Amino acid sequence: MNCKQFYYGIMMMVFCFMQIPVTSAAQADSVRVTWPLSADAVTYELEITDQYFPAGNTAAPESHRIEDSTVPTPGAQIPLHFKQNVDKLWWRVRALDVSGQPITDYSESQRLSKGEMDAESPLPLTTYPDDAAVPLYPAYSWVAVPGAAGYDVEILNVPLDDTENSWPRQRIERIHVDGGDSFDSYDWHSYATDGTYYWRVRAVDSEGQSIGKWSPVTAFTVSTQGYSIAALGDSITHGGGAISSPPGTPLYDWTQSVTLPVKNLGKSGDTTEAILERFDQDVLPFHPKILIIAGGINDIRDGDDASQIISNLRALRQKCLDFHITPVFVTLAPINPPRIAIMIGQPLPPQWKNNWQAVNGWILAQPNAVDTVSLLKNRQGLLPDRLSADGLHPDSEGKRLIGQAVSRKLYELQYLLQ
Repeated sequence: MNCKQFYYGIMMMVFCFMQIPVTSAAQADSVRVTWPLSADAVTYELEITDQYFPAGNTAAPESHRIEDSTVPTPGAQIPLHFKQNVDKLWWRVRALDVSGQPITDYSESQRLSKGEMDAESPLPLTTYPDDAAVPLYPAYSWVAVPGAAGYDVEILNVPLDDTENSWPRQRIERIHVDGGDSFDSYDWHSYATDGTYYWRVRAVDSEGQSIGKWSPVTAFTVSTQGYSIAALGDSITHGGGAISSPPGTPLYDWTQSVTLPVKNLGKSGDTTEAILERFDQDVLPFHPKILIIAGGINDIRDGDDASQIISNLRALRQKCLDFHITPVFVTLAPINPPRIAIMIGQPLPPQWKNNWQAVNGWILAQPNAVDTVSLLKNRQGLLPDRLSADGLHPDSEGKRLIGQAVSRKLYELQYLLQ
């Protein structure tokens, strides 16, 4: 369920700066500022003023506002084309929802000149603090660079610095991302081999030539040992939320809300057929005793009949039993078709609800099933707007509720982990 083209369309940076040289003592062409991630923020409103303002939700008066722009990431690299001296300017930010309405107050103003001047590379935002946080299919995000036409992302098996070119024996993968406003990349390489890996990103022009340097490498470690529990599914398991946050943000990864360690084997866009096809490659290296299976909503969106979806789920159950793994099926979460049609631009097939109900009926008849529908539905039986910006993917609170429901089931099954 990768809706990145739509996301980029909503999140496009809008910088309308005056083309007048800076006369600041800093004599810089750009400045980069960052701030903490806000839960369920779809975009951030960045305001630059010529006066300090305390924290609060009121926009600065027009007479003091130098620029007001919207960015998708908790950071921005700002071209300095203001006629005012940058040393005398301030910045502050607030989080917005999908409708552009504030969900936080403005932060306290900070000196613009204290930001990072003339950064030579994109700033990586995705970090995986330990191997338990690394999904099987990582995603990477960064602060975009003004003037870029796209980005190259490299995944390496050695920690090269920003001046070194990589060679095939050092490179796991190179991914090109079109669009100067792009800010993330999904990695479809399956990391099921123990080791430490490194990712870095650079901005490129329309000819594919580098703008500036590679970012410093960001390391992540993969271990196939010590996972008695794994989770197999689509983007709802893979992670991501609030439209602009890709997988790799723990806030939107329900496996991070489970009280026991769970290896995230989710893959965005998967149908139950695709999940079944990658079982041997992606599940068996981790030797789980319990496999949480959450998939089927993409099949529903594609118009597949419930009988075919259930057939794939049965095959997944049999795969588990063949390898002495206990399957734990999770119901298909509620969705919100009107909101999906607006935000994703995909109307659902007429028979979607009958198929959805039939698949969930089969799941609930299985031993150890986890019901998420009762936790996530509104009075109309739909996924409410407050739990999902796009009507399809639960955001932070929805993911937390899923993780808690799975935790309760795993508590009942702890005897299997002995």
